[in-house]
Amino acid sequence: MLYNIRHITRYRYSAPIRESIMEARMQPRSDGNQRCLEFRLEVAPRARPSCYQDHLENTVHHFDIPGEHQELFLLAESTVDVKPIIELPTSLPHAAWREIDQSEENDVSRIAQAVAQGAAVAFGDVAAYIFAQQL
Repeated sequence: MLYNIRHITRYRYSAPIRESIMEARMQPRSDGNQRCLEFRLEVAPRARPSCYQDHLENTVHHFDIPGEHQELFLLAESTVDVKPIIELPTSLPHAAWREIDQSEENDVSRIAQAVAQGAAVAFGDVAAYIFAQQL
């Protein structure tokens, strides 16, 4: 499903200010079941935002507005495609657990060895390893 998102932020100051230095985190992330197809940020007074990724992989738009102004206006518009979340079952039959235990994709010894060697492994693999350690 496509979503068109429009976000407006307006700052009005009681007296003119000399400069604004801003960071905006308004761009939707593309991960999991959603993809940001389009994003546009409009700033008034005019500014040229630059972008970087923060430590959580959010897109940050940074800009400076030198010069006196009494109002700051931000308009963020996005088009986001969201796929339905696959519903997980509330429980699995016993046969499914045996199949999972025997699966090479969830091989606990392989995961344990990778973790011990400091390899980057998927969160699901680490969770499976921790769960297996508790049994």
